[in-house]
Amino acid sequence: MPIPMAIQIKRIIEETANEWEDDRRYLGMSAIGRCPRELYFNLIDGRPTPNHGQLLRCHEGYLHEFDVIERFHRVGFTVTNTDRELIAPFDDRFRGHIDGEVLEGLLEIKSLNPRKFDLVHHMGPPAVHLDQVQAYMRYGGYERCLIVYKNRESGGIWCFEVTYNPAESERIERKARAILAAVDRREPPECTCGHCQK
Repeated sequence: MPIPMAIQIKRIIEETANEWEDDRRYLGMSAIGRCPRELYFNLIDGRPTPNHGQLLRCHEGYLHEFDVIERFHRVGFTVTNTDRELIAPFDDRFRGHIDGEVLEGLLEIKSLNPRKFDLVHHMGPPAVHLDQVQAYMRYGGYERCLIVYKNRESGGIWCFEVTYNPAESERIERKARAILAAVDRREPPECTCGHCQK
């Protein structure tokens, strides 16, 4: 029995979301705020393959990112260098990709579900986001970063400006160096999240 056209189209559209780097063998600056043991095993074993729902949410995140950049353009602000890769000078295995530059600073865009959006609205950016942008500012030469949060359901926007903090960025570099050294020794670092299974 032939597959109905609606189901075929659904499968084709969903397959376009399956752009996953399954062999990303570097320490991503976007994840440097996470548990060092988790990051170690992601480098040693490869990142866990996401399930179908996670892939679709990732794809949706890119759509929200494009929307925010388009909104900047509509009000007269140019967003540049949306494909810039940053590589730490001490080890090319520590790298990241920025969302763009705007108003002479770094631009980072995050889309969140309503609950997480409300948390950010009331409590500010989580530590993992702050660590990410401090790493980007350190290796990209930025003095400030605009983090734009978008509510995935309502479309609401909330913005935070973060300034470069040399002491924090030094701490992040020490963490990255320690993780990469642990990878070279094949000795997993201690878990700091309390959830690692290995």
